[in-house]
Amino acid sequence: MTGASQAVAKVLGIKLLGNEPYRSEVTHETSLLMGQTGAFVEQPPSVWEYVLGLRPTRSQVPAYLSSLFPFLSWIGHYNLQWLLGDLVAGKKAFLARNTALLAISLLTH
Repeated sequence: MTGASQAVAKVLGIKLLGNEPYRSEVTHETSLLMGQTGAFVEQPPSVWEYVLGLRPTRSQVPAYLSSLFPFLSWIGHYNLQWLLGDLVAGKKAFLARNTALLAISLLTH
């Protein structure tokens, strides 16, 4: 920590803890209240521990995949007679969108 930071902290009345920011001071009175068990100070998790905490369990994996690919829940029940109409509608929507984007880009350029 720089001298300027320490000076600002001193002026503002902030007590700096140095290299161990998660260690608190234990006074004689609080140590008597704690008895022989001591104080529990939880350290923040490391990056690896945090990433491992985000990993889904085996029972959560199907729900996660279903949320990533929602069509998997209905694709087995899809009516194939609608396929040609859906492809034509998708192509029309694609062309309309790209034509509009091209027009906007030409206007702004």
